[in-house]
Amino acid sequence: MFFPQLTKLNTQLNATCLLIDDDVEEHDLFTTALHQVNPNLSCVVLDSGIKAVEKLKNEQSLTPGFIFLDLNMPGMDGKECLVELRSIDRLKEVPIIIYSTSINPLHVSETKELGSAGYVVKPDAFSDLVDTLNKVIATPTWDNSYFYYPKRA
Repeated sequence: MFFPQLTKLNTQLNATCLLIDDDVEEHDLFTTALHQVNPNLSCVVLDSGIKAVEKLKNEQSLTPGFIFLDLNMPGMDGKECLVELRSIDRLKEVPIIIYSTSINPLHVSETKELGSAGYVVKPDAFSDLVDTLNKVIATPTWDNSYFYYPKRA
């Protein structure tokens, strides 16, 4: 599977990242780290899978360059949200990266089967988050390259 949107992220001045995460403290950390990686990327933040699916179904003009999706959320969990997002035609090739505290290999394989482009374990340190986002954004293509960034020991 090839994701052309991602190969353009480093050169697009108006690329948008979507973060779907119910942890409000995570929002500021993520957006600050993303801005440090590339100040030209904007970030839309939503605190639930339900809100994300509604917004993306209703706002045809919003097509993120990539989506970071938390697994453990109330109402609609990340797996359910992933399935819903993959059913939206204009998002079929948008990389959806699971962004979770879970290190369970079953979660990694299940989300891959459901259509995620990758899996990132939320780093504990801000500098590790910046490093991880740099790696994800710098990935030149996504064809046959499923990644997993575990926490550093």
